[in-house]
Amino acid sequence: MAAEHWFRWHHGCVTDPKFRVIALRCVTSVTVGHVLAVWASMLEYASQASPRGQIEGWDDEDCATLLGFATEQVCAIRNAMQGKTLNGNTLIAWNKRQPKRNDDSKDRVRNFREKQRDVTQSNAEKRTVTLETETETETETETEKEKANTGTAAAGAGQGAIKAENCPQAQIIALYHELLPELPPAREWPDANAAQLRARWRSTPERQSLDWWRKFFGYVHESDFLMGRKTDFQASLGWLVKASNFAKVVNGNYENRGNA
Repeated sequence: MAAEHWFRWHHGCVTDPKFRVIALRCVTSVTVGHVLAVWASMLEYASQASPRGQIEGWDDEDCATLLGFATEQVCAIRNAMQGKTLNGNTLIAWNKRQPKRNDDSKDRVRNFREKQRDVTQSNAEKRTVTLETETETETETETEKEKANTGTAAAGAGQGAIKAENCPQAQIIALYHELLPELPPAREWPDANAAQLRARWRSTPERQSLDWWRKFFGYVHESDFLMGRKTDFQASLGWLVKASNFAKVVNGNYENRGNA
């Protein structure tokens, strides 16, 4: 059985005219709904096959029993799919529609965790007050720096503060849709979500980069739990940027145990 526990279902499948053609090819009473149900069953079957994309061993009667169809209907649909969605026992365009990721998910998880560890260590060092015993002086603390930056920003200067304020919400949302199309789309983005995303962006200098968010969404994609591959729950962008949830994600709470 293949290691993957999911497959892609692309937009436009339900309205694809080839499924209407397949239904019309069948001599028995078959609707487009019948065809789509059998196609979805084949995708799931092929996704679990080794190699993926094959329906070797497929049983029309088993499928019919599960879907509540007549065996003759499933058999007619499978035969009518030849040349349209099937080539023998091979799903046409499987490799194009269900591409295997070229990058190593273990490496991505490891790199992301190392990056987060570096950020945490850097922040801890900034909060350390260094005492110089010979001169009895101490370095400026992070709190003092923040006060100085706040005053500078209020006066209209301070490029770091300006950068932190300019959170590219639309670009981050676009990255989310590009890299995590399986998750619920952020069609509406209320002020509360915008405030949460802005706060996450401003939390560290490293996160004030679209490249960081691209890696973050790639990291999320590897989690079976967050992607809904284990339960009915799926993380949304609004859920991911909420402070408590975001902290759990970056701390590795939702990593696949045994894959990291």
